[in-house]
Amino acid sequence: MSLSIALLPSSSLGDGLIHAVIANNLQRNGCRVRYFHDGMRQLADYIDRFTVEPVPDYDAVRDLLADTEVILYDSTAPFTQRMPSEIAEWFAANGVCYGVTHHLPVHRSITPQALARRAEAGHEKRAASFARLNVSLRQTGLGWPRKPVVRQLADRVAELLQLEDKTYANGLVVPRPHSAAAGRRVIIHPTSSSPAKNWPADRFLELAALIGSEGWEPVFTVSPAEQAEWQALVGSDIELRVFAGLKELAAFYATAAAFVGNDSGAGHLASSIGVPTVLIYKRWRRHPPWRHGWAPTR
Repeated sequence: MSLSIALLPSSSLGDGLIHAVIANNLQRNGCRVRYFHDGMRQLADYIDRFTVEPVPDYDAVRDLLADTEVILYDSTAPFTQRMPSEIAEWFAANGVCYGVTHHLPVHRSITPQALARRAEAGHEKRAASFARLNVSLRQTGLGWPRKPVVRQLADRVAELLQLEDKTYANGLVVPRPHSAAAGRRVIIHPTSSSPAKNWPADRFLELAALIGSEGWEPVFTVSPAEQAEWQALVGSDIELRVFAGLKELAAFYATAAAFVGNDSGAGHLASSIGVPTVLIYKRWRRHPPWRHGWAPTR
């Protein structure tokens, strides 16, 4: 039987797609991984390497993970930051808290001996090695431009755990029509989780007009909550598409030749599907590691 792992990353779609590279690498190296993320759960039909489950309630999480040998949880995740003290004490005593920013993990380091005690017979040594992940996993001093965080995570985890089979893929496989890359559809996603990160709406509209004038097919995508606002902005001249769930959104993105957007989960989704992306940042030099890390990105 292989080592059982539970991984609880941060809750945003972008972080879910990025941290899934850890789950994918652990699964490829003989572990049984349960990945807890609400957004990724909607994409579970496109993931066959590891199990994706919704984020558990605090009152059920200890029973749910009681028999899991290694519990990995992100220090910056809302799930971690909002833990009741009793739950936080249990996680600190039973799990490995890792960080992906420059901040140290919020919980104390678990000892290799404590991890070994949670493991089944024959798994003690390998389980104990996961204590090495109780650090900030992002590297520094990587030169300019620095590697995308997806590659940093894969490299650092593979180094610390001495994984033999490393990949930068996150396990998401959305079928792409053969005609997509040679097609003319350019998806524009003009919003993000924060208005401060967004390029002005009028510039996205100007860009869409320019794309259309060059013989391409611009299509805007927004969330259902943003539909009324953006329908008024784009009018009837430019297509606006809204999808109820991430599974349907991913299938549509797979039909595109290119994607343009702000720093957002939608861009990471397009990139991980294999769609080339143009990423617009307000202050580029602060954020190069967080660019899309799969398909070619400008």
